[in-house]
Amino acid sequence: RNEPPQKISKLAVVAETEEDRYDTRTKVLCYECGVEDVEITSGNLPGLVDGVLKANTFARQAEVQAWEQEFTPCEHTLCLEQDVGRQIDSQ
Repeated sequence: RNEPPQKISKLAVVAETEEDRYDTRTKVLCYECGVEDVEITSGNLPGLVDGVLKANTFARQAEVQAWEQEFTPCEHTLCLEQDVGRQIDSQ
């Protein structure tokens, strides 16, 4: 006998990040010197590598913009005049 599916009581929205999708490996190349595996800890490379990896990608910027809400006033709210707040007696 076919039973109806259980009722869904909660819905969770989980955002998938780039870290979930990709395995990131870093390798520094110097095209000027022809060295293919520059030590990442040498000189100011740690800061540069970290900056590049933490920079917002186009996909991440688009994702942020999709969740941001922009409020633009309409003619009804531009002319709205509010009275001073007052206490309302309970019944």
